[in-house]
Amino acid sequence: GGSSSCSTCGTGTYSTSYSTECSVCDTGKIASDRGSSACTECDAGRAANANHTQCVECAAGKAAEAGSQPSCTSCADGYYSSSGSDVCTKCDAGKAANANHT
Repeated sequence: GGSSSCSTCGTGTYSTSYSTECSVCDTGKIASDRGSSACTECDAGRAANANHTQCVECAAGKAAEAGSQPSCTSCADGYYSSSGSDVCTKCDAGKAANANHT
């Protein structure tokens, strides 16, 4: 038997018209409100939390470019970043990044 009423999708999920179920947002996207019809991409320097309900700032030593990375990724050797960065910065000649890339 089918459902006699429609239920509202919870936070972190969405549905389009005529959907039979709520879908979890794709990696790097969020739905902070109940009843969302689409998920929103996080801004540069931020990534979706595990529940896809909010964007959180990348920690120092990590970065997330808007639209190209679904999560905060660690800076490569020789690069560093501060918290909330969208890119890692290369160390100048004669300098090296610490173990935490900060």
